[in-house]
Amino acid sequence: MEQAAALPFATRHLADLGAEVIRIQSHARGAPLLQDIHYFRNKKSVGLDLSKAGGPDVFRAIAANVDVVAHNFTPRVMRQFQIDFDQIRQVNDNVIYCSVTGFGTTGPWKDRPLFGPGAEAMSGQNSMIGEPGSNTPGRPGTITYADHVCGLYLLVALLGALDERRERPGPRHVEVSLYETGVSHIGTVVAERSKHANRPGPSASVNIETADVADVVRDHDRWSRGCFVVAGTQVTSGPVWGGGVDSVWTATAIGEHNEEILKEIAGYESSAIENLAQDGVVGQKQLRFGIKPDPDIPLAIERGLLSRVDQRERNWGRFESIKVKSPWSRRKKLQRSPGRRVLEVAGSVAVAAAAKQFVDLGWDVRRVGNRSTEYRWGDSNGGGDAFLDHGKKIVDESFESLVRSSDIVIGDASIANVDGPSVVAVISGFGMDGPRNWDEDSLQAKSGFMSLTGEYDQLPQRLPPWAAEMTGGVAAASLIIAAYMESRNERHGRLIDFVISDVLTGFVQSQVGRYAATGEVARREGRVKHALRMVPTREGHLYCAPGAVMNVPMEGVAKLTGEPRLAEVHFQTAEGRMQNWSEYSELMVNAFSSRSAKEWFAEAEKHHLTFALVQSVDDLYDCPQLRARGTLVESRGYRFPISGFRIHPADADA
Repeated sequence: MEQAAALPFATRHLADLGAEVIRIQSHARGAPLLQDIHYFRNKKSVGLDLSKAGGPDVFRAIAANVDVVAHNFTPRVMRQFQIDFDQIRQVNDNVIYCSVTGFGTTGPWKDRPLFGPGAEAMSGQNSMIGEPGSNTPGRPGTITYADHVCGLYLLVALLGALDERRERPGPRHVEVSLYETGVSHIGTVVAERSKHANRPGPSASVNIETADVADVVRDHDRWSRGCFVVAGTQVTSGPVWGGGVDSVWTATAIGEHNEEILKEIAGYESSAIENLAQDGVVGQKQLRFGIKPDPDIPLAIERGLLSRVDQRERNWGRFESIKVKSPWSRRKKLQRSPGRRVLEVAGSVAVAAAAKQFVDLGWDVRRVGNRSTEYRWGDSNGGGDAFLDHGKKIVDESFESLVRSSDIVIGDASIANVDGPSVVAVISGFGMDGPRNWDEDSLQAKSGFMSLTGEYDQLPQRLPPWAAEMTGGVAAASLIIAAYMESRNERHGRLIDFVISDVLTGFVQSQVGRYAATGEVARREGRVKHALRMVPTREGHLYCAPGAVMNVPMEGVAKLTGEPRLAEVHFQTAEGRMQNWSEYSELMVNAFSSRSAKEWFAEAEKHHLTFALVQSVDDLYDCPQLRARGTLVESRGYRFPISGFRIHPADADA
């Protein structure tokens, strides 16, 4: 049961791996024109109204006969409909139940909603993006960056839980939150700063040649690695690890597979399904996919939303015909039974981050060799390495003996010829056939992502330290687990050639789809997008989600601030706010100047508004939500986030 982006991103990758994915959503709501076909592809659709009598019963009947149940609603919603973990495990004693929330299922903020851009603000990431001295914090150029990062952590946890369940059956509750994955993703910075490293802040733009969306989607090498797929008349991203998709299809209606799923999985008879349809419990609503050109191209270019408009490509089929390489190759037959031991051959942060995910899954992880993480704001005090190495055994044995006793070996191109383990994963910036010299900046620049990050009148901006490598490492871990599970079944090893830059290319899938359909080349964040995103207050900034990225009426903001003019007609659409920017922004700044960001954050909850604090890294150490959930741990004199996910067995406290 999914909405927004984090969970749909994760489940789409499950579908790409061959899983049968059922998307449950309400057919009673409106179905606007959808641009992001990638969140829906290769998923069966059930239209279910949980608010109707019998709706939760149908959900439980489906949940009783599947491997995984996943949602991204607040805990309050799931309790309200009696479909939370405690309820579902009573009908399915082997279920893996996944909760994707804003802040987690416990703690003082557990029932507060949160979207991806708010998670970037809350986790301290925005405070590290932009120009020094800027009055406004920066943020990544896509509104789904934090959602996709969260989805990757969920994918690792879910695949790990499925693998573990083979040996130890029983229900499990997998927890992933936008806030905690955002904090975990900057764990190196949190650890360094906890031991009095220099205060992190914006570190200026990067004077580096960047690839834009047009460059990456027309790159034949990326098509050959399966970074893009053609879905009907649209072009969208393939899996973040490449390899393409064997076949692409999309449900044409919410509820298209009602009868199939209710009969074959939930066990309903045809007459019962007819009754449910008559009562409105299940139903259908047409899905419409399409991308409309920007209605005012000159204004979009002036405001920084677009760089230019190219002549539209009429024949993407010629790219689709390029032969696609698999992200892994089959090796010789395994000589011993698989276990759960990982060897990290120290090198890049991405390699360390991939191995770290296996620590968090409870595997035995050993590290051989040396690695040193840098600190963007001065000399490192070792915190980055302490975070990445937490839970690993640092060993000094012969490489051959370590390989013989390992099931998975993770490293750079130097391990490509290693044979014997279930999986050998080579992680590099641009692939084993690509340039050997690469760094964090080049990964972001060549992926197409950096071209979108920052304000329209600035040079491209860096993401927080190690963002590309951390993202690549988590994505690599998910593919490694999938390859390991396949290797166990077939008893043959796998060699993975993992390309980090392709992961961030996968994050610009919406901009890729828009370019393919209209020729519009997205630019860095405009100073004016759809609303004032980062609102200055008496003390600190507030991320204002209503109206920030879509046509959301401003009545709620008007009631919150006591400024009735914000509810006037010409401020109720994105276009209206852009056309009347000077008046609108003045009203917003004046209205929010009366209180601090923390006071507005507390007040917004009473009005059910999804606001977020723009926090610095320093704010995280005393955050009541992180403290209540024990998110930060102490080790070797440092404090840092323990994991991007949590897996609770049924008999453990959730």
